[in-house]
Amino acid sequence: MSTYPMQETYDAWRKRYAAELLTQEQVNKLPAGAIVEIIWSHGDSPDQYVVQRDEKHGRVFAFTEGEIDHQVRHQISVVGSERYHTQVRLIETPKPEEQQAA
Repeated sequence: MSTYPMQETYDAWRKRYAAELLTQEQVNKLPAGAIVEIIWSHGDSPDQYVVQRDEKHGRVFAFTEGEIDHQVRHQISVVGSERYHTQVRLIETPKPEEQQAA
């Protein structure tokens, strides 16, 4: 048994969704408004986020629903399938009309 109580939860999530984990390149191509589930590289989560893009700087950010109004954003980087990488899986992409509005 792990000394970290939540580690079993993280490991189970990683095992369950291993085939669905995105690469950094795939994350960089996600459209604004896409819904993703993330375990951050420091082991926090998994939680759902909405993707927002900074086209000027070519960065991709994650917001929770409550954070969009406050402009608290988390850059999605160091993405990979290794244990201490940020792990991302796509839940839903926005419909074309939602993409134009975002």
